[in-house]
Amino acid sequence: MSTDGDGHKDGWTAIAGEVSGATDHLQRAHVFWRLLRHPILTPVELAEDPAYKSQVKLFWLSFGFAFAVVLGAMTNFVNWYVEDNSTSPDTALAVSRYALLQTIHMAVQIPLGYYLYRLAARRERSPRSYFKLYLIVMAVSMIMLLALLTALLAGIILINELTSEDTGIMILSYVPSELIAELAFLAVLIGYPVVVNRRFWDLRWRYALLITLALVVVSMLTKPAALWVLEQPAIKALGAYW
Repeated sequence: MSTDGDGHKDGWTAIAGEVSGATDHLQRAHVFWRLLRHPILTPVELAEDPAYKSQVKLFWLSFGFAFAVVLGAMTNFVNWYVEDNSTSPDTALAVSRYALLQTIHMAVQIPLGYYLYRLAARRERSPRSYFKLYLIVMAVSMIMLLALLTALLAGIILINELTSEDTGIMILSYVPSELIAELAFLAVLIGYPVVVNRRFWDLRWRYALLITLALVVVSMLTKPAALWVLEQPAIKALGAYW
């Protein structure tokens, strides 16, 4: 079985090939259908499948689609529904900044997560397979987030239409949409990875939950530093170029 040494084909150096645009022969629609049918089992199977190499494309496709909808369509719809004439955010620029922020997070989260989960694991996994699992899980999480936000927004609008006090508009007016998105993302980011990583690593439930929570805390603690990096002139220029 492969180890995490750089000299092995499934070690850390093997990830470079996955990032550089590797392709596979699995149809994208087939992969989406498998993830839809079995969102827990399929990521584990794809992570261990050497024929699957499109996890990077899957992640960025899901990321771009979800955030473009959340920051663009949903924000504009909420502003229209509550008759808010404030300027809508620059969706392309916002997605670029989130993409850079997510890249910084992944540079920290993937190696840290691998070694933390491995401490409590009852099944050996390679860095390459965990890298694939991480991106697949994040991609599915983005789609789950989009579905959850759509359901929440539909529920708020339904409440408003069924009541005479404009309760839904009050919620949309006084509760920032960014806060709703952050809370929904946090719920998805904790619940789904706990279940998938438990199966992937053969972890006990308490270890899967504690390690996932620890990674979320680390992500929250590193966010200010990542935001500081994004404010640097060179990074701003890169974000504008994207």
